[in-house]
Amino acid sequence: MKQQYDKEKLWGLYNELPEELKSAIFSEKTATHIWDICVKNEVKESNVSDVAQLVGQVFLGLIPPKDLDKEIKKTLGLNQEKSKKISQEIERFILFSVKNSLAELYGIEYSPGEPKKKEIHRVDEYREDIK
Repeated sequence: MKQQYDKEKLWGLYNELPEELKSAIFSEKTATHIWDICVKNEVKESNVSDVAQLVGQVFLGLIPPKDLDKEIKKTLGLNQEKSKKISQEIERFILFSVKNSLAELYGIEYSPGEPKKKEIHRVDEYREDIK
C-alpha cells in the first residue's frame, strides 16, 4: 500500500528544498525520463504515476535513494531484478543530475552509478631497462 502524505506537509518540504530539486520535481525532462524508463521496462501505464510519485518522494527527502528499488518493488509488485533495473535507470538518468543537492538533503555522500575507482599499480615483468 502506498504511503499517503498530507498536502501541507509535502508543500512545506518542497519549500525547504534547494532550487535544483524544486526544478527537477516539475521538470518536463524528469517526466520524460520516467515515462521512457517505464515504457522500456514494460511498467503498466497505470503504474507510471506511482513511479513518478516515488521519484518525487526521493526529491522531497522522504525515500532515501538507496531504498528506491525496494519501494518500487513493494509499490508496483515487481520482482527484484526488474525493480533494481528501474531504480538504476532512474539514478542514472534523473538522480545523478541532482546528486549534490540530494547529498546535501540526506546528509550523505551520494554517488549513484559511479563506480569507486581503485588505483592499480602493476609491474611489467617483461620490460627491459633502457640504457
